[in-house]
Amino acid sequence: DLMRGSIIVLASMVLQTLNMSRVYHYIRGQTMIKLYVLTSMLEILDKLLSSFGQDAFDSLNWRSRTFRLDRFEDYWQTVFSFIVLGTYVVCHSTTYFIHVATLTVAINSNEQALITVLILNNFAEIKGFVFKKFDKTNLFQLACSDITERFQLVLFLTTILVVACVQAGPDWGQTVRDHLFVIFLMYSGECLSDWIKHAFISKFNHIDASVYDDFSRVLRKDILSYQKVKEKGSVLDRTYAITR
Repeated sequence: DLMRGSIIVLASMVLQTLNMSRVYHYIRGQTMIKLYVLTSMLEILDKLLSSFGQDAFDSLNWRSRTFRLDRFEDYWQTVFSFIVLGTYVVCHSTTYFIHVATLTVAINSNEQALITVLILNNFAEIKGFVFKKFDKTNLFQLACSDITERFQLVLFLTTILVVACVQAGPDWGQTVRDHLFVIFLMYSGECLSDWIKHAFISKFNHIDASVYDDFSRVLRKDILSYQKVKEKGSVLDRTYAITR
């Protein structure tokens, strides 16, 4: 618990050193092509870091549970796991910070070009997934990834809306109306692209739509009954099991 709390403090201190206004104006000054490449890179980097982060958290938790004072190698192994996890959290937090800045530019921009780029970027996923071979296991992993991506989008857009309302002061009502329309477009584009992607994946791979009921049942079971996971004689934190 102390190590996880220290990592939160460390990541918060690093993020406070970043100047939001400089990042905002730098992104705003880029061309549409550069912004399209930037958003694509952020999505790829997010998925790679998320996969690495699960193992990093599991490693540190396992080291802390099996730590023994009489074994010297446990000290440097635990310190090494802590440094790796701290570095990962800082990198992933910075990635999210840039992603939120990009969405802020899209919402506050008078031009609709960046919003179009972000929406079209969602439909680019269709090209990469529809014509691949999928089974139920791979489709379940893809569905979980889309759930996470949509939840993150809701968090980011809500954060941007709250900050905009605070900055607007007494005129927050007009700000909410202006932002909600753009937020609706972005979230609708995300949902529509996911629906089309999963519909054609199910069609081309002859997967019945009832499999999504099984997916939701598995997720509910994991959340409600996944109290402990035994791995190599150690009990991992249940939150890591749900995340995985």
